Amino acid sequence: MLVLFVLSLLTGFALGLRLMLRGVLKESDPTTRGAPGGAAQRRVRARVVSPVAAAVLAAFGLTGAVLVRGLGWSARPSLFAALAVSAAAAMLAAWVCSWALDPRAPVDPDDDPRYVVQGLPALVTRAIAAARAGEVTWRRDGRTEVTPARSIDGADVAEGTDVVIERLEDGVAWIETWGQVEARL
Repeated sequence: MLVLFVLSLLTGFALGLRLMLRGVLKESDPTTRGAPGGAAQRRVRARVVSPVAAAVLAAFGLTGAVLVRGLGWSARPSLFAALAVSAAAAMLAAWVCSWALDPRAPVDPDDDPRYVVQGLPALVTRAIAAARAGEVTWRRDGRTEVTPARSIDGADVAEGTDVVIERLEDGVAWIETWGQVEARL
């Protein structure tokens, strides 16, 4: 029985280590990516499975090993105690994951459609005023795109100014002047 507990403990730690190195978001089920409708709930469930499994295995193994080896319990009581502790660990891990992982968030932050063009240079083709959107022209995948644009700091931006796209949101490019970006570099 001790071998089962030790193997469970090591497997739980290995899975937990993998989650720490690779990330919970990367462990999600790829079949739920971009799925329409109730996909948000499926994505959360997919992100909760691996951390809960790691918690259950580690709690089961640690509890059983301590009870059998450290306290000298027999196999049956230590098995039931380890199962009870691992059930509690599963509930706690699921609660923490569901609280920490926003179901509306993309599976991977790099997949957030607002930021796919972040950092691309653009040229203001119609002046941007604080009260109204202007227009920028930029290139993506060999195509020229023309998009309504607003300044992220609300400042006026003259036509012909070189800018950098910060994000695309609701069809509007939020931009920053190249001078502001260059000053931070």
